[in-house]
Amino acid sequence: MMKLTRLDEACDLCGVKKEVIIHFVQEEWIHPVDVTSMEMDDEDLARIRLIRDLKDDFGVNDEGMSIILQLLDQLNRLHLELAKHQQGEFL
Repeated sequence: MMKLTRLDEACDLCGVKKEVIIHFVQEEWIHPVDVTSMEMDDEDLARIRLIRDLKDDFGVNDEGMSIILQLLDQLNRLHLELAKHQQGEFL
């Protein structure tokens, strides 16, 4: 069963304020499992930390963040497709 984390706990775990996470959701950079209750899974928490680090450590602005996240998502999809393809070759 997937562990879900509520907004308050996510703030503590990721070192960001509620408003920051809400902004990330509004920008559609993260997609909580349940937007109404703001429950997030481990993938959401990892993405919040990534966004925080890109902003704090590298000064990435919102426009740049959207592009970076789109490229990372595309890279991850391609990686999954490649892994599926390679598994098919060995079956």
